[in-house]
Amino acid sequence: MQRTLCLAALIAAIGLTLQGCGGGGDSPTPAPGGDNSLVDVAEKESDLSTLVTAIKAADLGGTLSGKGPFTIFAPSNAAFSAVPAPLLTYLLNNKDALTKVLEYHVASGTILSTDLKNGEKIKTLEGADVNVTIKDNKTVMINEATATKADVTASNGVLHIINQVLIPPGFTAPTIPEVAVSAGLSTLVTAVKAADLASTLSGTGPFTVFAPTNDAFKNLPKGVLDELLKPANKQLLVKLLEYHVVSGEVVAADLKNGERVKTLEGQDVNVTISGSTVSINTAKVTQADVYASNGVVHVIDAVLIPPGFVPPPPPPPSGICTPIAEDCENGVNLGDPTAADTAEDCCNRCEKYNEGGVVCGAWTWNSNKPGPYAKFCYLHKDCKVTKDDPDALSGVSNATRASYDHTFVL
Repeated sequence: MQRTLCLAALIAAIGLTLQGCGGGGDSPTPAPGGDNSLVDVAEKESDLSTLVTAIKAADLGGTLSGKGPFTIFAPSNAAFSAVPAPLLTYLLNNKDALTKVLEYHVASGTILSTDLKNGEKIKTLEGADVNVTIKDNKTVMINEATATKADVTASNGVLHIINQVLIPPGFTAPTIPEVAVSAGLSTLVTAVKAADLASTLSGTGPFTVFAPTNDAFKNLPKGVLDELLKPANKQLLVKLLEYHVVSGEVVAADLKNGERVKTLEGQDVNVTISGSTVSINTAKVTQADVYASNGVVHVIDAVLIPPGFVPPPPPPPSGICTPIAEDCENGVNLGDPTAADTAEDCCNRCEKYNEGGVVCGAWTWNSNKPGPYAKFCYLHKDCKVTKDDPDALSGVSNATRASYDHTFVL
């Protein structure tokens, strides 16, 4: 049966003793001083071990062991267990947020059960008030939390055990996208929004995100990121980003050398630990355990590429080198094909070609998709016949453009 706070008026009315209410009134208030501070008393209460851990994590032990006096509305272990695990982990690893929440449980002065009044507002150290509600003249609530044990006294105040953690008005803990914004991962945030994954990564989760830095995205091949951010390539972007996300909260201490971790994309990433260096595939973790309310972020220095992933081709160059996705098929090449990094390189070779008075009239460049002819550049005398080939780009040189009546001539 829950034990509730005693009320002097109710006791007088029904003729009960304070001790009979079952609160902390069955032990006298110790004299000030000595080793019986609120923190000492909380440590002796087996049901308050999580609260004690939180007080120490927030460095509030010195304050709550000081002169005071203070009143603590002390959440039980079960109350902390009811907090979503990622949110509790976030609080225990974010001193400012944890301090704000804990100070919302502390009031100045010694407020005994006999002092509480229905509808009363009590100002906390956090600055906002908690509301006192007394139901049926017997159940005492602090905000939505029910008091289960009253008047646990200490040398510098009193604590009352409650069955819920109190959350200050307006308090919010950041989700993973918000953590990414705070960490300066602006390119990742842009990509997450373009892939419509922001709502997913703001959800309950929990998730673990291996988050590439802005420089990591800059190191992708030229033009790849711009293409991935286009609506037409949304599914490719989703696939790439989901390869950076794991279901569940995996903190750095949980990672093991040689471990394979399955991602939302469906394939595994590999964990390598060498001394103090942790790598995910070939990317190094540069900042571990950035906690959010719905998971954890590990910042990495490279973009993870899923096995078998083929990025979208770069955009066609502008001006005279603007190609079409067709292959010049006239069977006449000016010399052997040679490698060219881009279609524009191939076009420029065509513009400059002049061997014994023979000029290049058209060019064809095979895309950089994997294959034996990737990035090959073919130069032609003309291009009056084409075939549809999505892996080839062709164009007519500026010198001969006017002489062609073909749909791909600009």
